[in-house]
Amino acid sequence: LICNAQLNQYTQRVGPGYEIWQSETDFIPVQSTAFGTITIGASMSIEFDFIWHGRTNATAIDYEIFFRVGFNSSLGNNCDGVGSRYPSFWLEPDNDYLHVSVSRDGSCQGQFSLQPFGAIAVGVEYHIKISWNDTLIVAQIDGWSDIKVRETPTMPAHIGREAFVWWTSNGYDEEYIVGNATFRNIALISYVVNNVTHIPTVTPTVTPTLTPTSIPTSVPTTAPSYAPTVSPTYGLHYNCTEHEDCNLFCVQANECSSVTILCPTTHNNCNVFCGDNACVNITISGRFGNGGNINVQCDGTDSCKNAVIDGRYSMQTNVQVWFSGDYALQNAKIFCADL
Repeated sequence: LICNAQLNQYTQRVGPGYEIWQSETDFIPVQSTAFGTITIGASMSIEFDFIWHGRTNATAIDYEIFFRVGFNSSLGNNCDGVGSRYPSFWLEPDNDYLHVSVSRDGSCQGQFSLQPFGAIAVGVEYHIKISWNDTLIVAQIDGWSDIKVRETPTMPAHIGREAFVWWTSNGYDEEYIVGNATFRNIALISYVVNNVTHIPTVTPTVTPTLTPTSIPTSVPTTAPSYAPTVSPTYGLHYNCTEHEDCNLFCVQANECSSVTILCPTTHNNCNVFCGDNACVNITISGRFGNGGNINVQCDGTDSCKNAVIDGRYSMQTNVQVWFSGDYALQNAKIFCADL
């Protein structure tokens, strides 16, 4: 499908287990206007180049919205209406910080302030990528990156539903303030859960149950993002801290290559994100007594090439792997827990 316009031109593609929405021209946010649709998946990502032209509202007392992927606001001020965000992208009030919101089970907002990156500058082009799965949200701006642990996955009732690509969204009681920016090279990708190909393992991976919870308000709020664990040094062993989740974010080439990561022995999760060429020859291993999940996201070319992800030494541990990119799991070996 190719949609023609002087600006805001896009294409949509459907493949085996995924959908891609992609810009063909520069995109300028337009009040209450949708440009096509995409199916909501359990894992999604959006990547683009972004140039900010300054605040629309000079008094800086409210959020300004650039885009939202979700349902029509006419369906209500809730998670099935204007509160649905897969994702939404904002400028925070008071300070020139970017803000991301990804809906999850039990929370429309799923807020993720990018304040740690600092204030953005007028006229500067930034390359931005936001990606998420059941357990993690990762934000990347040029060479900077941050990670946030999702308390719950995407709402099960939303997975497989068609969402509008609002550039930008209409509001419910009143219209949002439209952000003033130019977007280029946008690629929105959704991995539809029912069609995702999973890597074969020695024994079947147990899938956690997803239970819907109550729906809160949809107004975005500012909250500090999760501070990721410092990545280990190349070629060394890394012992995760006990009694808390172990979160490792490896985005630079070879940042976690040839590293052995020993997950907590307590009932805590081991979450590892790997970018392009970041985790070649990595070993991620559970230890005796572990009852948490081993969650690995391999996002990029050769991201987890030759990796060993081993849950055999843990009891009642789920091993879950998400991947995208060329040769992301080439020659990788994945072993499930001894139950």
